[in-house]
Amino acid sequence: MSDGTRKKLSGAQNKKRRLERESENGKLKGSITKFLGVKCSNPNSLSSNAEPSPTLPEQLHIDDQQPSTSTKQEDILETNTNKGNVTEAVIAVDVDFSDPATWPNPLGHRLTEIIVSKGAIQITENFPLEETGRKFLTTQYMRTLANSEKVNRDWLVYSKKVNVVFCIFCKIFSLQSHKLMFGYSNLRHLSANLSRHENSMEHLKCVQKWYELKSHLIKKCTIDQVKQKHFEMEKERWRAIIKRMICIVQYLAGQNLAFRGDSQKLYHPNNGNFLKLIEMLAKFDSVILEHLNNIRTSKQLNQNMPHYLENTFQNEFISLLSKNVQREILNCLKIAIYYPIILDGTPDASHVEQLTFGIRFVHCSSQEVEIREQFLGFFQVTNTTGEGLFTFLTKQILPKFDTDLQDIMRGQGYDNGANMSGKRVGLQTQIRMLMPEQCLCLIQPTH
Repeated sequence: MSDGTRKKLSGAQNKKRRLERESENGKLKGSITKFLGVKCSNPNSLSSNAEPSPTLPEQLHIDDQQPSTSTKQEDILETNTNKGNVTEAVIAVDVDFSDPATWPNPLGHRLTEIIVSKGAIQITENFPLEETGRKFLTTQYMRTLANSEKVNRDWLVYSKKVNVVFCIFCKIFSLQSHKLMFGYSNLRHLSANLSRHENSMEHLKCVQKWYELKSHLIKKCTIDQVKQKHFEMEKERWRAIIKRMICIVQYLAGQNLAFRGDSQKLYHPNNGNFLKLIEMLAKFDSVILEHLNNIRTSKQLNQNMPHYLENTFQNEFISLLSKNVQREILNCLKIAIYYPIILDGTPDASHVEQLTFGIRFVHCSSQEVEIREQFLGFFQVTNTTGEGLFTFLTKQILPKFDTDLQDIMRGQGYDNGANMSGKRVGLQTQIRMLMPEQCLCLIQPTH
């Protein structure tokens, strides 16, 4: 007989829970990049040789696709981050410190200390052109003194989001309202206003407060020294956790191993290589073991915390590492200067045409000279004709990697497909018509 208790959530409830989780994960997207950008003063302090003492749970839920009304100790973790307290360190990394237009108001004491310790982040390129034909110039970051000496205006920051300039010293510490505190956009009178502002008494007071706080932070003698020390320890703990997860991602990607399995629960059969390596590492590493125990405790207290074990964060780790690999390949390519391209296309299981793009170049090092073939990515194409592939190559692929077709490409490598190597309408013909004397067509019969 049924006791009237529902043991499984309905489809609508599962959908609502999934949407809430995806919304919260979206808020955390990109936080890893900003978090890793914070330099750690003592990375060696992250590791510990202490023997792990707490007992490991039998199962930790990494996904709630199969919810249960069980309250057993084994079911202690869900990836929902839609409620509960998030640590101060994680809140801090969600702020774009380079753009004052995105800072919360009020900032709060913790974020103020982080911004002051980091200092002003001044961008130096890609300033948009206004309708009047004016744009912000990097020379306005500099101030010319009476003796012709030039010094940097370390208080001046340009916001790319709203195309205005801020005085971040006054934005944080000023008690009076003025244009540079909330953003100034009149580029015609910018130079005069900057000179007038930097000589004002209110700005000079804010400069004094900025450097006093910065000096106290360096000497670690602020009023809330205990909180500051706790925050530094929390920051180093999260860096240690993320560092270990990145090492796991590097290992799996380097060995061409799958990340996920049939289950999204820790200490559960067939939960994938990533979670299995987390389980193994927890047996020997106190940092990961403490992280899993903190998740268990937060779940028991109904205060869920972010843990970066979910598949969305695995994908973000992979994306960050792939961008670094691409950057290294392109740096080698710029040194080599000349290169041929290698293209091949095939439909995947979902019948979407996937175009493989690679390059071939000569890499010269102090020890040896070698010919390298490097893969740069898969691209989905809809038009597989020679003309369509030519347009896709010149308008989307090459600009993405900041390479110039006419100046440095010296070869082509394809299979025997008519749309690739055809003499009349093939891709190689389209390129040879654009640069007949420069580009040699090399046909590779791979099929």
